[in-house]
Amino acid sequence: MQTKTLTPELIMFKTKTNQLDRIRNLNLCANDLADISIVSQMSALEVLSVSVNSISTLKDIGQCPSLKELYIRRNCVESLEEIEHLVPLSNLKIIWLAENPVATLPGYREAVIKMLPQLEKLDNVEVTIEERQAIESSDGSKEMQLQRDDRQIAEKNSFAAAAIKRQAPQEFSTSPQQSAE
Repeated sequence: MQTKTLTPELIMFKTKTNQLDRIRNLNLCANDLADISIVSQMSALEVLSVSVNSISTLKDIGQCPSLKELYIRRNCVESLEEIEHLVPLSNLKIIWLAENPVATLPGYREAVIKMLPQLEKLDNVEVTIEERQAIESSDGSKEMQLQRDDRQIAEKNSFAAAAIKRQAPQEFSTSPQQSAE
């Protein structure tokens, strides 16, 4: 199956207009598309359906400030870093990424909700207040644990440094000139 680049001609065929900056809804499901970079020119786009294609990056979609809904299931998005391209899209409320390799990663749902806190629905499942609270509280407890671990490491390192000083005082002793400074 050969993959294609989204062209103005295909958009015009689908939408019956050649004014890219006025298109609000675009359905390009199952068109063998790999390159959809032209969507970055579609500032009024509110709903984009590009499921069942070969898209691997969300970079250009991140240039659609009006986007509210993104349907991109069954594509080739592999990493959570791709989701970061969507962070500027404050109007994005619905995203369907299921059946992309990224959706199989451990902690995927929590990571996406954390990166896109305005989401109301992810993979056709509503994001609940309880789910948000659980993510926030688990992040807080993880953060507190990391801070405790960092303190313990620092304490161990300072004890180790003190022990080394006791064992080899000549290496760490200061001359009267250095201590006067």
